Amino acid sequence: MFVKLATHINLLVMSSAIWHLDGPVHIRWGS
Repeated sequence: MFVKLATHINLLVMSSAIWHLDGPVHIRWGS
């Protein structure tokens, strides 16, 4: 249960971090 929750939170944080990193890069390169 706890491991499943931790994995879900980790996935959420990872996808959120990728979102924030990916956004500015695309804006900067204009693609």
